[in-house]
Amino acid sequence: MKNLLTAQDGVNEEPHNVFGNPDTINLHYHGGHVSGEEPSDDVYIKIRPGDKYEYFTNFPDNHMPGYVH
Repeated sequence: MKNLLTAQDGVNEEPHNVFGNPDTINLHYHGGHVSGEEPSDDVYIKIRPGDKYEYFTNFPDNHMPGYVH
């Protein structure tokens, strides 16, 4: 995943649940029964503007299918 956003001036690192880093991205699988560690579904990975990260997630063969609505 590559972050193509442009960094905004004056934005600092902030603790969780406080507005900050609006141009930093992350990928998260809601409902995925997969590893929560790098390089899979780690919610703490921060992909800053211009950076990229290669995720690898192993979904078990018996994993329930997703729901499309």
